[in-house]
Amino acid sequence: MENNNNSFSNFFIKYKKAIYLLGILILIVGIVAFFNYQSQTKANEEAAEVYSEWSKNFFEVKNSNELENDHIINLIDNYRSSGYTMLALLQKGNFEASEFKTQKAIETFTILNNISKKNKNSKVFLIISTVNLARLNFDLKEYDVALKHIESIPSISNQGYVNELIGDIFLKKEDIKKADKYFEIAYQNYLENSDQTSANLLKIKLAALDINL
Repeated sequence: MENNNNSFSNFFIKYKKAIYLLGILILIVGIVAFFNYQSQTKANEEAAEVYSEWSKNFFEVKNSNELENDHIINLIDNYRSSGYTMLALLQKGNFEASEFKTQKAIETFTILNNISKKNKNSKVFLIISTVNLARLNFDLKEYDVALKHIESIPSISNQGYVNELIGDIFLKKEDIKKADKYFEIAYQNYLENSDQTSANLLKIKLAALDINL
């Protein structure tokens, strides 16, 4: 037992400096992590306040120009990675698209897309912005650009609405074989996800186009 104690003492004396340095390093890492957490929490609270001001009259605005103000600029410039900023951009882009301000909506969704690509916890915003960009490019008859957007996120390939959009793109490109393929995949996706309504609507749309699943 005494030999063990001596061995431990010798080990401690020999590596005392290294042990102290390790302890200090752990303490520093802990302090940095704490202040980083505090900083992120504070920033998120500030972003929430700015978003609250921006969205206060969201449902009362008469046109999307009213959404272009200091609050949205503040969110993008100072709280870029915040979920509140991404939510504001999503709302803004959808509003612009509903007013058929396609180019403006593309600009907004592109900002959202770039932000969400750099944030591993923003997959939902990444998917939504990507699909919306694809739909907007589709409306502009930029079919190859629309396909490129969709192909950038392979994890959404099992979503019916995505494969239906791909089918629509190939239909516009007059590639009927590929269009049929993706419409069939979309139909099966809807059934697998128990979305009978979307499956029925797809069949009605294709019947009007003389396309049979």
